[in-house]
Amino acid sequence: MSDFCVQAMNSDSKSIILAESSRLIGQIGNTIVLDLYARMREIESLTRTIGAAVEQIPRSEMLARRLLPRLIDFQGDNGVAGGGVWPEPFTFDPQRERCSFFWGRDANGVLTYFDDYNQPGPGYHNEAWYVVGRYAAPGQCVWSASYMDPYSYQPMVTCTTPTFIEGQFSGVVTIDLKLEGLHDFVESWCRKTGGYIFIVDLHNRFITFPDPSLVKLVEADSKGNRVESFLLASDLAEQKPQFSPLAFALDAMNQAILDQAQTLLAPGLDIAQQLSQNSYQITAADSELIAATLADPLGKMHSLKDDSSTSYLFRKFEIDNDLLLQEASTVFLFHVPRSYWKVVVVKPFSEAAMATYTIIQSEKMSSLGHLVAGVAHEINNPVNFIAGNLNHAHNYAQDLLGLIQLYQDYYPDPPDIIQQEIDAIDLEFLANDFSKVLSSMKVGTERIRQIVLSLRNFSRMDEAEIKVVDIHEGLDSTLLLLDSRLRAHANQPEIQVIKEYGKLPLVECYPSALNQVFMNLLINAIDALSDRLRATLLVPSEHNDAENPVIRIRTHQLGNDRVAIHVADNGPGIAADVQQRLFDPFFTTKAVGKGMGLGLSICYQIVTEKHGGQLRCCSAPGQGAEFIIEIPTRQPASVSSIN
Repeated sequence: MSDFCVQAMNSDSKSIILAESSRLIGQIGNTIVLDLYARMREIESLTRTIGAAVEQIPRSEMLARRLLPRLIDFQGDNGVAGGGVWPEPFTFDPQRERCSFFWGRDANGVLTYFDDYNQPGPGYHNEAWYVVGRYAAPGQCVWSASYMDPYSYQPMVTCTTPTFIEGQFSGVVTIDLKLEGLHDFVESWCRKTGGYIFIVDLHNRFITFPDPSLVKLVEADSKGNRVESFLLASDLAEQKPQFSPLAFALDAMNQAILDQAQTLLAPGLDIAQQLSQNSYQITAADSELIAATLADPLGKMHSLKDDSSTSYLFRKFEIDNDLLLQEASTVFLFHVPRSYWKVVVVKPFSEAAMATYTIIQSEKMSSLGHLVAGVAHEINNPVNFIAGNLNHAHNYAQDLLGLIQLYQDYYPDPPDIIQQEIDAIDLEFLANDFSKVLSSMKVGTERIRQIVLSLRNFSRMDEAEIKVVDIHEGLDSTLLLLDSRLRAHANQPEIQVIKEYGKLPLVECYPSALNQVFMNLLINAIDALSDRLRATLLVPSEHNDAENPVIRIRTHQLGNDRVAIHVADNGPGIAADVQQRLFDPFFTTKAVGKGMGLGLSICYQIVTEKHGGQLRCCSAPGQGAEFIIEIPTRQPASVSSIN
């Protein structure tokens, strides 16, 4: 709140924020990919296990119907929508072309047998997932495009692995994975990253999207039944041109797969034409991509860069105006090994900066907490030793002074040599002052204890979760840490702090985060008062009260379930147009290099989002400024932590 000449955040600060944001999103994106990959490996392992069992057991329909449901329902994983065994025509039973075994979960989650695929029609051996399995290597798992299941009307994907009898291809095993779980998974990460995240498959067909209605095509089949399918990224770009930069980037990732396949895995591309010929569902364009992945059974192309890469980030780029966020954003594209899915993280610049700053602050507070814990331990031990011995020293001193007084009473006329020493050390002054010295030392040790306690209370890293605390304790701890800035300095008077604490209940909050708000507001008030005093020294005024700087802290209860904390100063005040932007990220009235304009934004986020409260400013030029915090005494379960 200094001279209120609005300063833009310098380019170095922006670069630092963007670099840190990229690092953090890179870490989070890699974690998302690895979590997805771990889940996919579970499904792949289940598919291979069933495939291995099928290759070993006798070809008996009765045995298959008894054994397979138990394998498919392994550990009761409800994320598995179903699965089946699909023998090559006439291999399971020479008298029957089709003899598949498929189970899908009903509305109650119970696996139910379906014989539909054995009925007249094109035949399962012409389906895309089956034809792809025919060209897969032993043990290789291939993931289908995302689709809407015609029976359950649930979005899902299929994992396929081939089976072999005496070295000859004998069919495939499939496991269907529900996508609702992936949607919830992505949403959970969105709450941590901000912005939004979505996943597309190998062909850039949507698997998840924040607004599903934008990426679904709803039609009616020949029987009038409702049929839903997912759009391709290119389809959405045609409907919503704002999405075009993302669609182009996703297409570029596929081109990178093809280019690398041409370089490293050229022999495998020969099957592309066979894929499109053998399945009515595989287009010529899709067949090239599928062939590229089939020729890479060990996932050697997983990095799309080099085998030594430990990051799954393919590229990042900036867009001027995102379709969903309607603001400038940074797009991060990640690839998932083996399945060649893509994870897309879209982060608005303003939110990225806020999140980065908050995480940086969290790391600083965490470091402070660890530092304080160590310092407290190292300081408290000798301080406690001193404090404990001061009582003994005081008692010893009283005993010795009492003995001296006794000697003086019985021997009022000491020899000259003793009298000279008494005069030299000023025994009377020493006797009177020694107790004061010990008392001062005791006050000093208690002061050290209070400072250490205030540091611990302020950082409170042992209380990262919601705790029930005394708000006044947090305010007092913060004031103690700011004591040196409040005291008088050269050409500046001491800032008087007036505490008008009301009777408050214990409050359920995030203590460390709330203390950070107190710290920011008080520092801003101190800066405003200091700036006004400097201006007054340059231009004296008879009617200026800047030489009596005051910060007033007032607390009171609002009804039965809210408390209010007021932090006011008698500084220069804030103009109305500036007040409208006070809580905007990167808005600052301080000189370049004095602040990035994120302090009040973070305060606002902590109070409103983290605590479900309100933060507002009441001010006018020349009349000081008052910031008012209102928070509930109990936190609702829906209020989430800022990470």
